[in-house]
This record gives sequence, C-alpha cells and structure tokens, in this order.
Amino acid sequence: MKGRTSKALWVIGSLVALTAGLGPACTKPPIEKVFEQAIGSPSVSTPSVGKRSVAFGTESGDVYFYSKDGRYLARFAAIKEVVSAPAYDEKMDAFFFGSTSYVFHAVSALGKPLWRFATRDRIKGDPTIDNGVVYFGSYDGHLYALTTEKRKKKWIFPPRDQAAGATEDTAAEEADAKAKESGEQTAAAAGTPKEGEPAAGAPAAEAAEAPKKPAIKPEAFAYSKPFVADGVVYVGNMDHHLYAVDAETGALRWRFKTFGAVTSSPWVHDGIVYFGSNDNHLYAVSISNQKAVWDKDLGAWVNGSPVVHDGVLYVGGDSGIFYALDPKTGEERWATKLGGEIKSRPAFVDNLVFVTVGVGQSGLYALDRDTGKVFWSWSSPDIIESDPSVDGRMVYVTTTGKKFLGFKVNATTAK
Repeated sequence: MKGRTSKALWVIGSLVALTAGLGPACTKPPIEKVFEQAIGSPSVSTPSVGKRSVAFGTESGDVYFYSKDGRYLARFAAIKEVVSAPAYDEKMDAFFFGSTSYVFHAVSALGKPLWRFATRDRIKGDPTIDNGVVYFGSYDGHLYALTTEKRKKKWIFPPRDQAAGATEDTAAEEADAKAKESGEQTAAAAGTPKEGEPAAGAPAAEAAEAPKKPAIKPEAFAYSKPFVADGVVYVGNMDHHLYAVDAETGALRWRFKTFGAVTSSPWVHDGIVYFGSNDNHLYAVSISNQKAVWDKDLGAWVNGSPVVHDGVLYVGGDSGIFYALDPKTGEERWATKLGGEIKSRPAFVDNLVFVTVGVGQSGLYALDRDTGKVFWSWSSPDIIESDPSVDGRMVYVTTTGKKFLGFKVNATTAK
C-alpha cells in the first residue's frame, strides 16, 4: 500500500510539474486570431454584422456572407467592385450596398436579391440606414434617400430629371449590361467619367438655393458615409464641402467649405459635427451657426473618420498617427504613431480602441483608450483599408490579400 501511494504521489507530482512547465504556453493570448478565410478577390470593404451573417464586398463584385464564426454561407454577384461596407437593417434582416456598376442593391441576410436602384455613376461610400430610410451618395454628384422596404424614392439631392419612359429597374438592367460588355470600362460608349465629375449625359442639377444664386452642383459623393442626426444628413464631398441636407425633404440646410476633398465620414456629438479633409485638417463645426469651433492640422490628409466615445474624440489620418482629443477644444490627450496610413474609423471593446492601418506597417492594433499605448497588434502582409468591425468580443477585418479574418478578445488588460 505504501509503495502504491508513493508511486501515485510521484505520478501526480510529475503531472503538476509538467502542467506548471507548460502553463505559459497554454495561456490564451489577450486577443487571438480564430479564423482566416481565403476569399476570391481583394477587399477593402468593412464587414457588416447582422443577426445571421457577416457581409462584405470585394473587387470582383462578389459580396460574401459568412457566419460569425467564419463559415462560408453564400455569395451575391454585383458584377463590379463593391467598396462600400454593407449597411444592415435589423427589421428586414437585410443588407444594403452600392457598386461601381452604378447600381445600389438590397439583399437578404443570405444574399437573395430584394431590389436594386440605378444611379448615374459609381457608388463607393458606405450607406447609412435611419428610421426605415437608406442614405447613400454617388460619383454622379447626388445624395439619395430611399425607403428600405419598398425602394420608394424619398428624395434626391440635388434633384435630377428622370429620362422619359425609363424606370429604375430598366436603368439598373442597362447599367448591368454595360458593366458586363465593357468589363473595367463601364459605359465605354459614353466615355468613362473622371473622378469627381458627373456621368456623361447627366442633366444639370436643379437650383438648391434661392433663384438668384447659382445652382449648387456638387461633385462626387465619394467615400464619405452619411451621418443622420436630429433630422439632418451630414456627408462630405469631393468639392471640398461638408453638406447638411434635410433628412425629410432633401433640401440643402447649409454647407461648409474646406480646402480639400472631404472623403472622411462625419460624426455628430453635442451640437458639433466632426470630420476630416484632404487639406490635412480635422474640423469641428458648430451646427447652430455653421462656423468652425476649432480645427487641427494633422500633418497629412485626414481620410480617417472620427468617433466620439465616452467623451473623447478619436481619429487617425495618412500621417499614421492616431489621436485622442478633447472634443470641445481639440486639445490632445495622447497621440500614438502607428507607422502607416489610417483611413478607417476605430471601434471599441471595453477599454481598448481598435484601429486598422493600411499602406506602411499594415495591421490591426488595439490601443489602451486612457494612455494610447499599444496593448496588442497583428501585422498583416497585405493592406487593410476596412474599418475594424466589432460584434461582442469578436473583431472582423478584410484585406487586399483576399482574406477575411476574425479575432477574439479574451482579455483587455495585462495580467
């Protein structure tokens, strides 16, 4: 009996020693990559999370639908590149997105077509859904507001004429046919319009201000995502302006001029709209008087989009520096150099702020919100231009290396 006890104690001791030796190796990292799925084409589209699926677009025009744990579910062919992040409507359990074939699509959570709507040029910006209406811009110089369920045209800013006898369905079919025939040269017969110009043959915009003033004719509503607050839609334009448009009527409320294209997506907080410009500045503009409360030179184009979270303004730009600022004054709380262009909008999990970095030291970074110190990072061999998309403890990104990745947050503080 004594011998058996000694032997048993020796085995237990050995197991304890072995477990202790392997302990550090067995401990999960604070943030871990839980899946990496190969997709058929490069992607800069931000993954959009719904109840049943995660959707994102690709350069080939394919929109993919995956489960939240990384399993392939379905695919929708939009013919040409889908840059924008699909907008998810919880009531319909559906996704909405535009493509460079000039067509805006509504599909189910598994990619079944619901409806489509044709514009007159490429659609690259992310759409926004608010109170049953989807808002999006196009390179044709117009901002659109459509009802999500019926595709009813609420308004178009500035207004445009509908060609006699044409319908949105036939226009969409014609756009699809042109995209198929011309490949990369969409609407080749009419000539491919330059960026910032309306499509060839598009009618002049109607006057958006008093008759005595020149008609306002915006250039391209390119990458800027509309932000809806208190009955107003805010969105940037390539003509150097931020536009404020009445969400109900589509009438111009006001616009604010910068000295560079506004591809940054605005954010509204406490009566101030925040946005970046390619004149290297971040702007804070009062909604009540349309004057700058402050502006800050960030040293390079500000294509990144600001967010106010827990009373702090976060934003990055092409300088590769990510900032935490006082939203009232623009004063720096901290600034962290990440070494690559930041064109994304940050996302948050507890005390961490997640940022993607593109050209340069491309990767996904998690910073401490209080100090700006890098808590964790993952280097990517490919460029990441999608925003980090957060769902609970999961963070999703896409890459130009034809990858869709999911990361799980196990801990947000060092042990």
